[in-house]
Amino acid sequence: MGSFDGVHLGHAEVIRTAVEAAREEKAQPALITFEPHPRCVLDPANCPQSITTLQEKLALIESRGIEHAIVLRFDRALSAMSPQEFVDSLTAVMELRRWVVGFDFAFGHARAGSAAWLRDHGHKVDVVPPLEIEGRALHSSDVRRVINLGDMETANRLLGREYSMSGPVEAGDKVGRSLGFPTANIAIEPNKLVPALGAYAGRVKAPEGDFVAALSVGYRPTFGGTQLRVEAFLLDFEGDLYQQRLELRFVLGARREGAEVTVIARAPGATALYAGAMEVLDDLDSILKTQPHHPFTRLGLDAVRLASELDVAVQALLFALEKDGLKVEGRWRTRGLYADIHGLARPGNLVPSTVAPGELEALIGRRVAVVGIAEVGDYDAAATAQALEELHGIQAFAEEVSMPDLPQAAALTDLYGRRAPVLPKARAATAAYPPGFTNLPQESFELLSTPPSPHGWRLQQAIGLGTVKGTVQSVDSARGRISSVRAGDRTLRGDTFILATGRHIGGGLDGGRTPKEPLLNLGVFHDGEPVASAGTRLQHLQYIDSAQELRSGLRTDNELHPLDEEGRAPYSNLYAVGAVLGGYDYAGPCGFGVPILTGWLAGRWSAKAGQ
Repeated sequence: MGSFDGVHLGHAEVIRTAVEAAREEKAQPALITFEPHPRCVLDPANCPQSITTLQEKLALIESRGIEHAIVLRFDRALSAMSPQEFVDSLTAVMELRRWVVGFDFAFGHARAGSAAWLRDHGHKVDVVPPLEIEGRALHSSDVRRVINLGDMETANRLLGREYSMSGPVEAGDKVGRSLGFPTANIAIEPNKLVPALGAYAGRVKAPEGDFVAALSVGYRPTFGGTQLRVEAFLLDFEGDLYQQRLELRFVLGARREGAEVTVIARAPGATALYAGAMEVLDDLDSILKTQPHHPFTRLGLDAVRLASELDVAVQALLFALEKDGLKVEGRWRTRGLYADIHGLARPGNLVPSTVAPGELEALIGRRVAVVGIAEVGDYDAAATAQALEELHGIQAFAEEVSMPDLPQAAALTDLYGRRAPVLPKARAATAAYPPGFTNLPQESFELLSTPPSPHGWRLQQAIGLGTVKGTVQSVDSARGRISSVRAGDRTLRGDTFILATGRHIGGGLDGGRTPKEPLLNLGVFHDGEPVASAGTRLQHLQYIDSAQELRSGLRTDNELHPLDEEGRAPYSNLYAVGAVLGGYDYAGPCGFGVPILTGWLAGRWSAKAGQ
């Protein structure tokens, strides 16, 4: 029982406990809430804006397993009830077997009722302890505060989801249409909390589907003065949204940290070799319980906080990639299987939008034409079709087309950037193209690749925009802080520095019998032990299982500062992220998850540290 405004992580724990208690009691879980917020009646001058409307609140409550939501209209008469009168009004219409309440629960006139009062009057009561975030009990007021500041990243972490606003699309100025993308101005619901004025990265849920969007909160001139508006600029959408109801989800505040960033890259790294399916994470709970040296475990965050950070980091990545021309789809919480050019299944959490329609389970029951190119010698569409049929039960057949303008003895790499040929006749529900083509026809998809990979080059081009090409040769430091780095004839100064050098391909580690970090002489560890002191034991492990070498790398503290062999962080303004970190297999199920999350956290922490 309570207001449950926002249905944040603390509320979610109360609801989870109530659902479990109902299961034990063989009863139905119910939740009692009030409308409007009690403070709006008792202290109207300080009526809080609603994080969730009543409809949003009820939907969130239902999604968490509550079967009955009882909404009581809060007024002066209700507030004047004694605890006994209030409980009697409930027991007159339902059987209350057990109460589950939060740590600060109180009810009745002058808040005279409490968990102790209920127990004294014969009721079974469970009290859920506070959910603490950075040592403080979480309250709805904390969520309101960060939303008012425009800190959607923190707000989403406290909520356990993306903050959203819903409403019908109103007529606007149609400025976005003149710029080449549709603009939607949504009506703001009464008393709904609106984030701080500014620009945000976000998503829009529309009847036609989900779209990446830039969201704007600001005032626009009107005949009567000014009006607060919430606008969404939809990417990759064509159509008319007028009078449709949209849900706007705020992912993060653009330009909020305000840091100037310089990226120095020697050359494309292992990213350019990836097949097209990003594996982000397999089992977070298992990692935290069984892998003490994993980079996620060493962050010292619980599963809820890590999951929330991953939600925001992945969404920010997808938004940034689409802005740079590469549309990627998926979520880290779900994983699909996608076929490569040989018809073999590869797992992936995030895949290019050109690959997504080819998820193997979604192809069951559909006829698939596997497109072959007569002039290409290193790809056999018939063998791929046979593998799809025999290994995955998909009705597939080869459909060969000719591209006479290809060079003699053409290879798959010669297809990169060419317009996809249209099949001469539609004998299938969908078509599978080898990777590299542009302008795929509707109802078709790309297969995953093998190195050299068009998918990898597209990703490298997107993330490499704006980088400075060069090799960092030396570092200037004093008193435990790095002041500048030298790359060729350039000296680059900064307040903070991030080491994202990869492993052997990227040059982050020197190979050999004992791997070394070549730039700063940082410690290289294997399962928490410095490799320099592991002796021949580690060499024997690597001989027996070559994957053991992939687990060696840098070790960081819980703020991603890399350690020396003594376990100390020699530079307070240096962070290490991505594949250069040890403790996990970067070719395995966290291959992209570690770079995405550690890069996101280090970028945010270093920006704040430099302010």
